[in-house]
Amino acid sequence: MQQYSLETMTAELDLLFQRLQQLQTVELVRHGEPIGILLSTPEYQRLQPLTSSPAKALRTFRATADQEALQDLDTAMFSQERHHDRGREVVL
Repeated sequence: MQQYSLETMTAELDLLFQRLQQLQTVELVRHGEPIGILLSTPEYQRLQPLTSSPAKALRTFRATADQEALQDLDTAMFSQERHHDRGREVVL
């Protein structure tokens, strides 16, 4: 990742934009301390969440997943783990 100080950034603005167009990440520093990162638009969009809520993600998953394959996986995966007894008897 290339670093640019705020003082030199304006002088090298063309080079900075070229790096962003090449999908490189640029770190901005002030007095040797990092203060921010510049990302290309595609990289920024890649980092954004694909869904706006867990409920929407679940609806999307259910709409695209192979439900029969999931049922078979569930049965095979948990067949030995589930207990069907009701536990101990409670006397009141």
